[in-house]
Amino acid sequence: MKCAFAAWSKGSGALLLAIRAFARAEGVEAALLEEWATSLPELEARSDAAQRSAEAKGWRWVGEMEEIAAAFAAHGLPRGFHDAAADVYGRRQMS
Repeated sequence: MKCAFAAWSKGSGALLLAIRAFARAEGVEAALLEEWATSLPELEARSDAAQRSAEAKGWRWVGEMEEIAAAFAAHGLPRGFHDAAADVYGRRQMS
């Protein structure tokens, strides 16, 4: 159960971090935040919280994301997303 829960809780945080980093690199972060405010108002605060957590302790989650990726693969499910999440957390900061 812990693996499935972390797949969502920490995995979705990594996805938000990567999306904001991409939007920032493309010069559209402000527009993305405006869209989130309209469509999904909780996401900006959630991505800010994910950033703070990743900066403080994300390095500890690299191995956990790799374990989740392997667990998914063991059941014939794609492992790529959680391998990418491990990469995100390995960078410690997505700014």
